[in-house]
Amino acid sequence: PQILVTTPESLYLLLTSEGGRGMLRTVRSVIVDEIHAIAGSKRGSHLMLSLERLESLCDKPPVRIGLSATQKPIERMAAYLSGAERDCTIIDTGHIRERDIAMEVPNSPLEAVMANEVWTEVYDRLAALVEEHRTTLIFVNTRRLAERLARHLAERVGEEHVTSHHGSLSREHRLAAEQRLKNGEL
Repeated sequence: PQILVTTPESLYLLLTSEGGRGMLRTVRSVIVDEIHAIAGSKRGSHLMLSLERLESLCDKPPVRIGLSATQKPIERMAAYLSGAERDCTIIDTGHIRERDIAMEVPNSPLEAVMANEVWTEVYDRLAALVEEHRTTLIFVNTRRLAERLARHLAERVGEEHVTSHHGSLSREHRLAAEQRLKNGEL
């Protein structure tokens, strides 16, 4: 394959088989995404051992690239990935995305079963927030609520601007929703 997406455990298994080692001999780059999530664990230690095994297998050591948006201090993460004996280049973009996060509750009291008037208040406030922003993601805890909320928001801001996304939708609908989001249509 040109690109292999795998887990640390599967990399280990590939390195233990003759066919896997044959396939991995030509690896030029290894990208470890969300490196901060495994760095301090046994799983991360196991991955580093596998990367050393991979390096000894290849004619030329693969370039190791670690990605993390949240790791501080970045120098420690770089040393973890590259090891003490290797040169390492750190690229810290320092990018901090502007966030607009707030918690809001309806003016009416919250109850286990909310009255339609309270839901209307919630839908109207969400519609107002959607109108104030370019893209709005709304997280809910059930598929049913996702569909219901999408329907009520579509009535308020236009059906072409709203869609739901969950595991019970057809693959085509999910992909269309993702594409519309990427294109800035939602």
